[in-house]
Amino acid sequence: MSDETEETARRRRVEAEIKAMLGDRRLDGIIRTLESQFHGQPQLAEDAVLEAIARLLRQIERNDIPHVLTYIQKVATNYIKKELTKLKRVGGSIDSLDVKLEDEQAEWQPEADLSNDDTPGRLDEQVGRDLLNGLKAITATWNDNIRVVTNLVLDHTFADDYDWMTADDLAQEASAILGIEVSAGTASMWKARGLKRLREHFNFDES
Repeated sequence: MSDETEETARRRRVEAEIKAMLGDRRLDGIIRTLESQFHGQPQLAEDAVLEAIARLLRQIERNDIPHVLTYIQKVATNYIKKELTKLKRVGGSIDSLDVKLEDEQAEWQPEADLSNDDTPGRLDEQVGRDLLNGLKAITATWNDNIRVVTNLVLDHTFADDYDWMTADDLAQEASAILGIEVSAGTASMWKARGLKRLREHFNFDES
């Protein structure tokens, strides 16, 4: 009998799908489509697909994603839109954005090496994981739509990457997981209902 966990099995399946998409050049097809859709941004199109794959591999540890190709397409498209919006805001170009990121990375200096036993925050991380799992145990009996959206919000909040999750981001990830088209407005509505249920569970709304 295999000792493989559900999370490990999901990751193995997704990694196999990504490998297959590399083999039959479907990922190249997504990049070319993005290049065509966003004229003159070949490097950004490639970066967007790589970012989508990275987010996919993080997300598969939390939720099953049955439509891998759709997920990559949606997240990559949204990534490009957000990066172009940032560039318009600062009046720069992709090259100037790359230079800015390199400068920021060059200024960052790591702290002295610490052993695993001494690493600050390990206990906080475990408490955070336990709390997240406890909240997901509450949402486990909810209907799929509200459960998936609420869990996505919880996942990104506890992973400290909530800052990039707009209503469109939430809708795209929910669409990929649920296998249906979810609008930003619907995702926001399900999010509000889910968070309201959690508040009611803990009696946070009582005066």
